[in-house]
Order: sequence, then C-alpha cells, then structure tokens
Amino acid sequence: MPTDDQGGGTPLIDLEALAKILPVEKVYDDLLARGFKQAGGLFEDFVKTVRLALPRIQLDAVDQDRFRTLIEAPYFRVPPERRTLPPARLVGEILQGARFEPKGTPIFEMFEELMQRGYDSDKNGEAHPAFPGFIGQLSPDECKLLSSLAKGIVEVPYQYTKGEHYTAAGPLEHASIFTDLTFPAFINIYAQHLEAMGFLMPLIGVGTGVVEQGAYAGFQRYVFNLRLNGFGRLFYRAVTRHNDSGDKPS
Repeated sequence: MPTDDQGGGTPLIDLEALAKILPVEKVYDDLLARGFKQAGGLFEDFVKTVRLALPRIQLDAVDQDRFRTLIEAPYFRVPPERRTLPPARLVGEILQGARFEPKGTPIFEMFEELMQRGYDSDKNGEAHPAFPGFIGQLSPDECKLLSSLAKGIVEVPYQYTKGEHYTAAGPLEHASIFTDLTFPAFINIYAQHLEAMGFLMPLIGVGTGVVEQGAYAGFQRYVFNLRLNGFGRLFYRAVTRHNDSGDKPS
C-alpha cells in the first residue's frame, strides 16, 4: 500500500481497495518513483474527487476496462517531465461523460485526449472545464465537421434566388458535397448546433454569384461560410491527438 512520500509512513489511501473499482495505482507509482513533489497530497485530492464522483457514475455497472483506458493511457502518453495530476473537477466530468460511450469511438477518444491535457503541465490550461459537457453533446457527424473546420472554412449551400423566386439547397445537393458525413442532409442543423455551442463565427448567408448551369442556372447562390472562432479552435486542439512521446506503463 503506498504511503505519504513526505515522511511518517502513514498510509495515504487504501489503493488495493480502490483498485477494485478504479485503476489508479500505476499513476501514483510513477509519480512517486520520479520523486514528484507533493505527490502524496495531489494524488489524495485526485482520489477523493474520483471517489466523490463514483455514486453518480455507478462504476459497478460499467465496463472497468473503459475507465482504465481513461485513467492510465493518457497519463503515460505525456512526456515524463511534464506529468502532473489533472484538476479534480475535470476528472469527474470526463468520467461521467464517458460512462456510456464505447471505447474506440471518436467521442470516447475526445474524452481520452482531454484527460491527457489535464495530465500535461504544459497544456492543462487548454482543458477548459466546460469541454467534457460539450463532447457529450456532439454527434459523430459533428465530430467530422469539426475536423474539416479545423483545416479552414467550410462552405455550406444555403439557398438560391431569382427575382421573386427562391429555393433552398436540398438534401441531395448537401449529400453530393459532404460525402464523408453519414447524414449530410442535416448539415445545416449541425452548423446551427456548433454555433449554439459557441464554436463558430456568426452564421451569415453570403452571395457568391449567379449559377451558370445545372438545375439552378440563373439563380443567385448564397452560402454559409462556417469558421471556427477562438473558443472552437481551443476546443478542437484540446480534444485532438498530438504527437507527444511519453512511455508505456509497465
């Protein structure tokens, strides 16, 4: 059983008992082995927060391997010299948000990457406390759209006008453009949702000229130019895998 590294040899916490419901002992052992200052106190706060979250999470009813991945894997991806313990609130929110999400999905990986930010002393400022809640609101298609937005502006057909006549861009046109989405017909809904979450610049229809051929020949074309704002870029950076090199737990 680990003891307080500040001296006295008093047991810090019953990790053997805790390990039955949450695997945190490897993180503690690594911090202790590296002579991490205040490892005992920080880890105790970390464990207390997790234990407070347990009644709400109901860990007895979930896949324990899922939580092992969330607790251990992100920690050991951080370079050793930058490892720390994440803010207690962040840990609780991530565990609650991921409790029904299968491993390997884009949503689960976002939770995992956000936990890694919390463990990284150089980057834990990116782990905004609102982000776990935002991850849980995203659909798989919205994750794909965020990835596209991180690369630049995404143009979404909005409507076409000609004199007193107009027609909205329909599902078939959206499907022909957004081929990577499972439900491209809902692209406008996804855009409105991301804007409501505070990730996008204001959505404004922009005229792009007259269509010269095809079904909309002679019509004025309007589009939404979707762009991430500063908050949206911070969110995407905080939940996306980077190439930091840590090591693997033994």
